[in-house]
Amino acid sequence: MLRKVDPYRLLVFGIFVLLTAVLEIRYRTFVAQDYQYMGFEPVFFRFKFFEAKLVLLAILTFSLVEGNSKAYLLLSTLTFFYFIPNTIYYAYSNLSQLFLYSLLLIVVAIHFIFRIRLKPVSTRISGFSKNIIQLIFLIMLFLLLVNVLRDYGKNISLKALYFNEFIYQLREESSTGNVLSQYTFGFLFKFAVPIMILVFIERKRVLLAFGFFVLEIFGFLMTGNRSVFFTVFVILFFFFGHRTEKKIFNFLASYAALLLFAVGANEILHAATLESILLRRTMFVPARMNECYFEFFKGSPVFLSHSVLSPFIPYPYDLPPANLISSLYFHAPEGSANNGLLADGYMNFGMIGIILYIFAFAGIMRISTSLLKSPIYDGVIFVMTFTFLSSALFTCLLTHGVLLLLLFAALFRDKIQT
Repeated sequence: MLRKVDPYRLLVFGIFVLLTAVLEIRYRTFVAQDYQYMGFEPVFFRFKFFEAKLVLLAILTFSLVEGNSKAYLLLSTLTFFYFIPNTIYYAYSNLSQLFLYSLLLIVVAIHFIFRIRLKPVSTRISGFSKNIIQLIFLIMLFLLLVNVLRDYGKNISLKALYFNEFIYQLREESSTGNVLSQYTFGFLFKFAVPIMILVFIERKRVLLAFGFFVLEIFGFLMTGNRSVFFTVFVILFFFFGHRTEKKIFNFLASYAALLLFAVGANEILHAATLESILLRRTMFVPARMNECYFEFFKGSPVFLSHSVLSPFIPYPYDLPPANLISSLYFHAPEGSANNGLLADGYMNFGMIGIILYIFAFAGIMRISTSLLKSPIYDGVIFVMTFTFLSSALFTCLLTHGVLLLLLFAALFRDKIQT
């Protein structure tokens, strides 16, 4: 079996093992030592440790032999940002077995959903040619972009490039934008503009690609949205090369090298900022928030009463869920402890919600990868996956623009595939 496995997958497997060891050590010696005030405890549960490691080993092995390269990309992203940190944190927390074995369900769901063959859906409208439909949609995109630039353009500032406290001020100012801007900004600057950059690079239209690159940076300078800034570099990183496995290895190796550098800088120079961002904030804070959501909403799901079902079901709390969790567990009512996938599903519908949200996520990603088949869009799939891990399902679909992305990719399937 191993002789048939892509060698880059074996290298990725090795990196995952190395990262697991590094994160385990640094959780004990850095996170649990310096950030106990955030709820990170050094208390160790031996049985949960071995239980979690067996689950992680099963996930890594299953991913290693996954036959679909897009499913492998999805599983690798989940392993890096979700499975590894959560299985580590499980052994030091009150996270339940329900959460742990839900991680296995994610892997199984992706495996089977990605075996479904999807037939192309016709986007034709009676009486209109495909070119006319595409033209109408492009005009709508242009008008939406003009609206966003008009709404947020007055906030643009180069100070955002310092990545200091000014970013939070900029984000606060941009949060007062009109409803149309708030619901289309994510789609435009996380997906539409990055895809145009990739398409024009692929077609060697350098000036147009550079123009959209500048537009993407403007999106960051207007709002302080760091995910917009990093998205463009992630999609460019995954653009080059045609082998998905090699691109995954290159990304993980780069991140691992940067993380080891950050650990060294912290230990030798006592400069903890980079390690805090790469390890604590990116890896373990979401895991801690999973524990908070599962603890607080145990036995009392809110049934989307804070969201799309608010006209029909009364919401029982004074603060939205993200602010509520931030207030109760992190003593910051002004903060927003957003979390996605399992926490979101459990918060809304309990155990049934976990199952529903896992299969909904797998289905959405299956449709997305069928529409964005070309390897040049691997970075877009990566960004989409990360988005679902950090935000609620309906927030991803509506506010972050995933639904508009699917419509865009379906309408322009013939133009964006290479």
